Amino acid sequence: MSPIHHRIGSMTLATLLDERIHLELILDSVHIFPEAVAIPKSLAPRRVIAITDALSVAGQPDGDYRLGTVDVELRSGIAKSKGKDLLAGSTLTMDRSFKSAITKLNFTPLEAVQAFATRPAKLFGFDDVGELRPGHRADFLAFDSDWNLKKVWCRGAQLPQV
Repeated sequence: MSPIHHRIGSMTLATLLDERIHLELILDSVHIFPEAVAIPKSLAPRRVIAITDALSVAGQPDGDYRLGTVDVELRSGIAKSKGKDLLAGSTLTMDRSFKSAITKLNFTPLEAVQAFATRPAKLFGFDDVGELRPGHRADFLAFDSDWNLKKVWCRGAQLPQV
């Protein structure tokens, strides 16, 4: 997307100002410069939704991969189209993104939960997930003090070790 410019309108600026639009952000500090995340957080705090845009190479070692018809180079966790300085997608996982939001991007735990769970669930019309309350599915995660994922519950049952 075109960057914000003081004399030229852009889709980026329009999305920040239009209350009808939710802002999907890839919080990997690669797709969006960390300090730039403060702009949508302050202008549209109730419209920020965290996504990963993860490719199938997420979690794989550095190397060269073919994704469909596209050759991708994975280096230091960053996937680019082979031979170009063009991001092919992210290698982000939701747990790493959640940790980054809190530890590097100044989200409070409540802001992170809303961006990662509550808002997406409401946007897609899921009535029984996104919040911990009576009548909901009881899907939730447990993190250690450094925000590393430790346990997962689905429908109230703890899943095998992460």
